[in-house]
Amino acid sequence: MSQVERRQVRSSRVSRRSLIKGTVAASIAAPLIGAANGWGPFRSRDKFLAMAQAAPIQFDLVPSGIAALFPGATATVYITPGDTADDVQVVARNLPSNMTFTCYFIQHRTKPFGAAQYCMDLKTDAYGSGTAYFHGITRHAYAMIAESAGTSADQSGSMSGTQLEHFGIWFSSLTDARSVLNNPGLTGTPFDGGSPPAHAGPQAMNDGSDAPKFTGVPTVPAPSARTPVPSAPTNLQATALDSTDLRLTWTNNATNADSILIYDATENQQIATADGAATSTVLSVSPGGHYCAYIYAYNSAGYSGASNVTCADTPP
Repeated sequence: MSQVERRQVRSSRVSRRSLIKGTVAASIAAPLIGAANGWGPFRSRDKFLAMAQAAPIQFDLVPSGIAALFPGATATVYITPGDTADDVQVVARNLPSNMTFTCYFIQHRTKPFGAAQYCMDLKTDAYGSGTAYFHGITRHAYAMIAESAGTSADQSGSMSGTQLEHFGIWFSSLTDARSVLNNPGLTGTPFDGGSPPAHAGPQAMNDGSDAPKFTGVPTVPAPSARTPVPSAPTNLQATALDSTDLRLTWTNNATNADSILIYDATENQQIATADGAATSTVLSVSPGGHYCAYIYAYNSAGYSGASNVTCADTPP
């Protein structure tokens, strides 16, 4: 049995930029009495993930500026094309924890990045996981500026302006980046010519390829080549061991799970993580409380269905 301690995190306000108004749905770990979390138009984590996993255009991001200290960082961009605009979802794991990142469409994935367009913020939880959502023009995203008026090549032919065919994630705060990466000499990234210029911190991840990413051709692997989503855990039960320890047990039906994610059922917040082969864990809680939880199995293909919800009371 593994002991998983719940971590307290400070609630922070999601920043909103005026360039493009995207809806941010950040997965923020919180105590069992933490603040509620919204999922934008998806209404729930299950619906958010179901749409992401069905998206016809998918590609992974790779660590760039965080590669040395966070080599296991992963993120996947999911694009569902629409008639007038597209739905863009990002699911990230193993990034620096409790951190705000900014996401940009960019002309080039590495320096010099060229033209860029801010689309959304992504906030990570105490475990380095986060999700974000943006609704806007993606497959034909372009920058129209006086210095580069005219047309440029796009996957569908010659298009107006400068095409933005790449995606990157930046530290929102240069101060945070210097602290997390233990490098006081890091510099930020200016994204416009204003006075003062709009800056982000250094780049954290990019799409890892010089080929255009926002193509109109589906890039989802064939079903035979995909890693299957793990089977959902069942028979989740909660037992108070004493006033501060709550044991969860379950039937682990997955043979390919990387981890088991534990959620507070009252606030729909991830509160702990267990090994993918685990069948139990213990949460540190407060005396005299009523606690409800559910769990998912997770691997690189995505999330299983949710388990049943279970509840237990701890003595005072």
